Amino acid sequence: MAKLFLSYAREGRELIGPIAQLLEHAGHEVWWDRRIFGGSDFSLEIARELDSADVVIVAWSGASVASHWVKDEAAEGRNRNRLVPLLLDGTVPPLGFRQIHGIDFSGWDGRGAPAALHDLLRSIDLVSGAENWQAERPATPAAHSRGPTAQTSPRRTGLILASAVAGAALLIVAVLLVARPWAGDTAAADAPSRAEPVAASPQAPAPSASGANIDGRWRISWTINGTPYRGTLVATGATARIELDATTSMGRQSVRQDCAVAGEAPIQVTCHNAEVVSGPPGYMADSFTFERRGDVLSGNTSDPLGLMSAPVTARRE
Repeated sequence: MAKLFLSYAREGRELIGPIAQLLEHAGHEVWWDRRIFGGSDFSLEIARELDSADVVIVAWSGASVASHWVKDEAAEGRNRNRLVPLLLDGTVPPLGFRQIHGIDFSGWDGRGAPAALHDLLRSIDLVSGAENWQAERPATPAAHSRGPTAQTSPRRTGLILASAVAGAALLIVAVLLVARPWAGDTAAADAPSRAEPVAASPQAPAPSASGANIDGRWRISWTINGTPYRGTLVATGATARIELDATTSMGRQSVRQDCAVAGEAPIQVTCHNAEVVSGPPGYMADSFTFERRGDVLSGNTSDPLGLMSAPVTARRE
């Protein structure tokens, strides 16, 4: 995937965090000034990351159009044909950048799926030269081909006809064996009496009304794009709460999520109201699909947009 440089004004940070997370969940490597380490030469590190980026994403806003830093970074991306502009609040880009189509994120509050996310991801692929966008489309089945490879040779046609004749003969024999017209009324004698009870076929037990029944405290963990997520899941009936810690490109975050629990096989844990307790803002609520084996829950987690999934494990404490 692409290496991305995210340019923005600090006044728009509340949206930049969620955007960076969306892009990381899509598999991209994202750099923004949250990743500048203590003691680093600010300008040198920015220049190095900017030079190595596959795509420069500039977030235009009322504040960023007045920032010399943002305009310099955007100019570097434009001059290398690597610029993808975002319009955070409908502000018109400054002169020199209006000829490049901007992707409209105005009206998005940082939660859920921005309407233009698909356009952003596609633009990143096109600008970076990635080929996986087209490769993800399903290939046309060979049986639908109208070219020469779909034509049938005379020899193959003969084989098909011969197979069809043989199949028809076998079908006639099977019908005669079942019908047995020569057996007369003896077939009726062989049939079981209607008065005889017929054993019922075993059926799967009905789902329990108690639901998933994962009450208790579980230690939960998963990893996405090299970032570990660790925390606890406390379930009571149809509700649960997850508290976790993660260190992403945005920095170290502590997050609390309220979740709903449903189902038995599989168990669905769907979270909402993701609250960042400490650290940079912006976190998308998670969802989980589990199979339970004793004191272990194993399955997958995915973000609400379906951009990324990963195996997840929870063990009862």
